[in-house]
Amino acid sequence: MQQREAARAAASAAAAAAAAAAQQQDGPAASTHATAPPQPRPPLGVARVYADYNEHQPPEYWDYENYRVPWEVRGVDAAAL
Repeated sequence: MQQREAARAAASAAAAAAAAAAQQQDGPAASTHATAPPQPRPPLGVARVYADYNEHQPPEYWDYENYRVPWEVRGVDAAAL
């Protein structure tokens, strides 16, 4: 088990050394593309798409607190109740 750990550590060290050598040889990668400034992020809890969807809908669509459920009993005449 210790041999496996030693082999993993050696492989990891070799990979890190190879990456460092490649970076020294090529130099840091320079970006040739212009980058746009970062866009402000919406606050948490606000959708990015259709954030104002409910504002464009009638109250029947979004007003759950004032909704009245139309209860009925099937097969029974309401006048008999």
